[in-house]
Amino acid sequence: AMPGGLFAIRRAYFDKIGMYDTGLRVWGGENIELSMKVWRCLNGRVELVACSRVGHIFRDKGHTFPHGEGLHKNYKRVARVWLDDYYKFFENSFPRAKRFKTGDISEPMKIRHSLECQSMDWFVKNVFPDMYIPRDIIAEGLLVSEQTNTCLTTGGVEIASHPGQHPSSASAVMWKINHESDYNYWYFTRQDGGRVVHLGVWIEECLGASRERGLLVCQCGIGPGSSCTAADVRWEPHEVDPTQIRHVASKQCLALDGKVPKLAVCSSAHRWRFAPHAE
Repeated sequence: AMPGGLFAIRRAYFDKIGMYDTGLRVWGGENIELSMKVWRCLNGRVELVACSRVGHIFRDKGHTFPHGEGLHKNYKRVARVWLDDYYKFFENSFPRAKRFKTGDISEPMKIRHSLECQSMDWFVKNVFPDMYIPRDIIAEGLLVSEQTNTCLTTGGVEIASHPGQHPSSASAVMWKINHESDYNYWYFTRQDGGRVVHLGVWIEECLGASRERGLLVCQCGIGPGSSCTAADVRWEPHEVDPTQIRHVASKQCLALDGKVPKLAVCSSAHRWRFAPHAE
């Protein structure tokens, strides 16, 4: 997706694809909506042009959402119109959006159908095949310690999307169970050798562990400059007691030291469960 203030587009083409959804308020989500339209309708493309320059003038005052509006509502509108069956991943990862009603989305849906736009499944297969989609899921939900009835979170940190960008990692933190938090829903999958993954704002975020840094949330071993190696982020269910989550490289299990998550020798004292968000 191209940030909404950094692109250039022909006015006639912008008008033809329906411009922006007028139901979006203040800022946020318009870049995703426009990218979905361009890639999936009328055989469009989003291109990065080397050495190009696009001017953008920022407001000198802060952005304030009116009552009943917000970023989560904007994203929810875009998700409802464009994500199809993939909407469940948005809803699980950003449950605060449930607070907001989408409002009337008949007009953007009409535009999508009139332009005969491709499906989200087509986009994933043909435009963005490297897009992370949780598959071969062992368990999913809030990762809750049976010992303390608190859940593992990213601590509210949003991991950057590229190696070397800040923040590339954050401490894994235990919080009280919160069914409206955007930082506590995990997918335990067999993908890539076994991973525990949170879908963040910018990128998928892996639970990792290393001898030097202990337990952390990081970029998922995506290459040089990433905060974790592929080995750091590999996990598996314990073969005797699947409520224990074992780190493959260290052969130790996810545990707590008081309120601090860590690795420890696997034992029945370190049990976890995956709990769904409350309705």
